[in-house]
This record gives sequence, C-alpha cells and structure tokens, in this order.
Amino acid sequence: MTEQSTHGAPTSLADPRVRTTVVVMFALDFLTAFELFAVTTAMPTMARELHGIELYGLAFAAPLTMSIFALTVGGVWNDRSGPGVPLQVGIVVFSAGLLSVGFSPNMWVVVAGRSLQGLGTGLVAVSLYVVVGRLFPGELQPKLFAVLSAAWVLPGLVGPALAGFVTATVGWRWIFLAVPVLALAGLFALRPSVGRLRAAVDGPRSAVGRKPLWAVGAAAGVFLFSRGGERADAWWPVELAVAACIVIVTVPRLMPAGVWRAVRGIPSVVAMRGLIAAAFGIAEVFIPLLLTDARGFGPAMAGLALSIGSVAWFCGAWLAGRGKIRVPVRMPVAAAFLTVGIAGALLPVFQPVPVAVGLVFWAMAGTGMGLAYPTLAVLILRYSPQSEHGVNSSALQLSEAIGQSIAFAGTGALFAAILAMSPRLGFIAAFAVAVVIGIAALAVSRRTVVGDV
Repeated sequence: MTEQSTHGAPTSLADPRVRTTVVVMFALDFLTAFELFAVTTAMPTMARELHGIELYGLAFAAPLTMSIFALTVGGVWNDRSGPGVPLQVGIVVFSAGLLSVGFSPNMWVVVAGRSLQGLGTGLVAVSLYVVVGRLFPGELQPKLFAVLSAAWVLPGLVGPALAGFVTATVGWRWIFLAVPVLALAGLFALRPSVGRLRAAVDGPRSAVGRKPLWAVGAAAGVFLFSRGGERADAWWPVELAVAACIVIVTVPRLMPAGVWRAVRGIPSVVAMRGLIAAAFGIAEVFIPLLLTDARGFGPAMAGLALSIGSVAWFCGAWLAGRGKIRVPVRMPVAAAFLTVGIAGALLPVFQPVPVAVGLVFWAMAGTGMGLAYPTLAVLILRYSPQSEHGVNSSALQLSEAIGQSIAFAGTGALFAAILAMSPRLGFIAAFAVAVVIGIAALAVSRRTVVGDV
C-alpha cells in the first residue's frame, strides 16, 4: 500500500497531491544526467587549466566508487528512517560536491568534489525509488518511470553541446556552479510531500550489520577494476585479478540471496538489471569508436548514433509505461531486442555494410533497454515489502553500477590486447562479450516474473 492509501491514492501524475513531486523528481534526474554528460565534455579543459591531466581518470572513477558506498548505506538508511532525510542529505551533498568542483583551485579538489557528487548521487538515486514506492500506486509507477526516462534522454541530446558552449563562452566552472541552485530549490519543493515520510511499518527494518564495510570493499574492488582497465603497463592483469577477488568476496554480501543462481523473483530482477546494463554499456562505449576509427566518420556521426539509442530508449519506456505488452512477454522481448540490436550494431565494422543498418539495430537495442528498465524498477518495488524498498532498490542499482564497471574494465583490456593484431577483430571481440551477456539476460528474463503481474 502507498502512503496515501488511506486518503485515496492519486489517479494520475497530474494529481495536485503528487504533481510537484513528479516535477522535482524529473528535475533531479535531469540535473544528475546533465552533470554526467557535461563533465565528460568539460573535463579535458578542466584538467589542462588546473595542470592535473594525470588525475583525469581518477576524476571519473571517484564518483562511481563513492556511489557504490552511498547506494548501500542509502538503502538501509531509507528502510530504517524513511526516504525524507536521506534524500535531502543526498541533494545537499550532491550540491556541495558541485560547488567544490566549481570553485576548485586544483585537480585534487576536483576529485574530492566529484567524490561528494558520487555520494550524493547514490543517496538520491535509491531514495527516489523509495519515494515512488511510498507515494505512487502500482498502476502509476510504470508511467512515472517512463517520464523519468525522458530526464535522461534530454541531457544526452543537448547536454554535451550545451556544456561545450558554456565552457567556450563563460568557462567550465559555471557548469558546476549553476546546478546547485536548482537542486537546492528542488529540495525545498520536495519537503512538504517527502519530508513527512517515515520508516515503513509492514515488516522488520533492514539490518545494518557489516554492510557498510562490505560496501567499502566492493567500492575498492570497482575502483581497481576501473583503474586497471585503463593501465597499459605489465601490472594491469594483476590489478584486475585483485579487483576480481575483492568483488567476488564482497558483492554477494550486498545482494539478495539467490542472485547468482537467478532465483525467480527479486534475485532475477537484480541480476537482469546488471546484465542488460553491462551489455548495453559495452556497445554504447564502442559504437562511437567504431564509427570514427573503423568507418572514418567524425564526432557528429558518433553523437548521432548515441542520440538515436537514447530516443529509442525513451520510446521503449513509453511503451512499457502504457502497459500494452504484458510483463511475462515484455521481459524476454526486451532482452531479445537488446541482444539482436547489439549484434546488428557491429555490422558496420564490415565496410560493405551501410552505417544506417547499424543505427537501425542500435535503435532496436535502445528500445529493448527502454522496455526493460522501468519494468524492472516497478517489479522490484512490487515484489518487496515497503520495509525493504530501500535495500532491494539499492541492490538493483548496485547490480548496474558493479556490472558495468566490471564489463568496461574487462572488455577494455580485451580490446586493447587484440587491437595491435587487428582493430576489426578487437571490435568483434568487444561486441561478442556484449552479445554473450545479452544472451545471459535473455535466459534470466523469464525468471523475473512471479505470478500474475
């Protein structure tokens, strides 16, 4: 039951009781996504101006590492106290990180600020899922997650160009200094509806136990993965092996029992999120490189390809939100679209194949992701008692973050090892890994459904 069940649940996202919450949630996701795309554009300029090019990779690895810790702690915190305080703290920490970067005198401060961003982003991400479960009835949740998908599509279309314009005209610092004003405004707008939400009473509170310690270990493992995949010296296999050992020991302690066996229900939902995120993420990283290096196109074509995938993602999410495809059918279809789309997106590596063919397949993969993502989010809330919305939403997002990090590092190392022999073979190997992961997601997809959903 939702928080508003006793007073009559809202019947649409435009209901006055939840309208402001919907707008602010959209804005928070938009700002988070904009920063993600904008910093990629601005970071080369930042590193040069602050004479810290050697910290370039660390500035990207730090927020991912900290978000893993924040997602874990945030999940337990939400279940024990309700989403109000963790969400507000997350927004404040996220804003503090942005301000630190905006006023940074050197790259070490940038890294510290980016770490705060990661902490804040992790707290906000898991808290928003709990808010959805507490304030919105089940029939509105797919529509809301479809709307939130658009918050990630729009920055992907305009974020890099806008960030480039701001960097070239008034300087990169304003990319980070302007956003906190909007984020903090959202905090005050959310307080009336979210601030009153307390811990759920429909079950036992999530146990803290040693989860924070395991989260530190998992974050360290992911950090080593992200750094090891970038190294070109003889020690990178050792670093990846150490990272793998750490992840194998720590990550199972953060996941629901049965994830590795893809037990039907919550474990399979969590597993599928990590698998599809890893498969799609690998292809998304290598498609721009394929178009520019293997086919000789410029950055504009690479950007167009990613934009096509983003728009297709939103279209898939819109279809999922309308509920026209039943969930037992939707999940295998989504995984099949993703897997076939990734395989087809590789075809332009062969010169006779028109690039347009690859883009059509990439749109297919994006549609599959759009069908799957909001559905998995709804299922994790539907299968979980309110008292476990936090920890299970945390596990869902941890699966994505950890799965992508491992996939990026492993595939990047594989690509680098094969590149010297044959660039084409390197692309084939990278996409083959993504396809294999997609096939695994397809195998798991039917086990995400329990009963009549």
